[in-house]
Amino acid sequence: MNIARAYLDTDAVSELARHPRAPDIRDACRQFRVEVIISETLVTEVLLTEDPSRRRQITATVLRLLASRCILSSWVDQVRHSSIDFVAGSPRFVPCKSEAEAHLRQLLINPDSLDSKTLEEMNLAWQAADNKWDEMHARARPAFQEQLLNINEQVPMVQEWLTLKSGGFAEEVVREILPDFSRRHFSTPILTFMQWNPLLRAFMEQFLLAVRRHALEPWNAASKKGPKWPDYSHGAFAALVDVFVSNDARFRNALSQHSRFGSIGEFHVMDLNAFVNNLLSGVSFPAKRAADFSWRKVQTSFGDLEPETLRG
Repeated sequence: MNIARAYLDTDAVSELARHPRAPDIRDACRQFRVEVIISETLVTEVLLTEDPSRRRQITATVLRLLASRCILSSWVDQVRHSSIDFVAGSPRFVPCKSEAEAHLRQLLINPDSLDSKTLEEMNLAWQAADNKWDEMHARARPAFQEQLLNINEQVPMVQEWLTLKSGGFAEEVVREILPDFSRRHFSTPILTFMQWNPLLRAFMEQFLLAVRRHALEPWNAASKKGPKWPDYSHGAFAALVDVFVSNDARFRNALSQHSRFGSIGEFHVMDLNAFVNNLLSGVSFPAKRAADFSWRKVQTSFGDLEPETLRG
């Protein structure tokens, strides 16, 4: 029997920490064969919780969900590491665990060990990522919206936009992410890499759909200002799971649209109460992706070290 995989974003995990049945979730996951995926992005957001008491409560919940499983690296690092596999001729994408897993796990166990300097560094890194996202969004949004406003069509299959309507933007974003080694050795179009890497494809498709909503359906947009990068840093992991759980109604609508029109296949989107009630009632989740993925440790750094198959 396959294992169904679920992803809970930070809003959902934070609410789960307050849920009266939270202590029962881990045993229910074991009993009904549901694996909850924990990402480095989620752990970082939890550790940045300002209230120390609340932080302890949420980290304890994350540890219960994590159990003996690994913490997966962020979507950006997944792209970077997998690009080396792709260049080396790997037949399929395999997600990798976080290089900082041991450190992150220790912080989850003892969140009070976070000193003010470490928290400040984490906040600065978060702000830098936020600024980078705003810059990327500012570059992409006007061109996409102009094209979208000039056409009269229903939502197309989003994958077509990566070539027909992106004007090279998607490739530009990916090239910015790639380590120098991969840039030097890429001999195929970036689009081929996106086709191979479902997590990268999920991120880009969700971003393009967000731009479309802000142009044509602002009432359905996940935020009034523009797409929120932490949302899609979580949302990219929809490519690996059967169920995505969020308590943000607008984000759930965005994910549901991607489930219908994206190229990674359909997945269930639900709020925390629905997930908990279904899980504790023994309602089975379809495990469509269970046979497709396993996790691995990162074997190659991003420095001068190159995979054995490519040396010489």
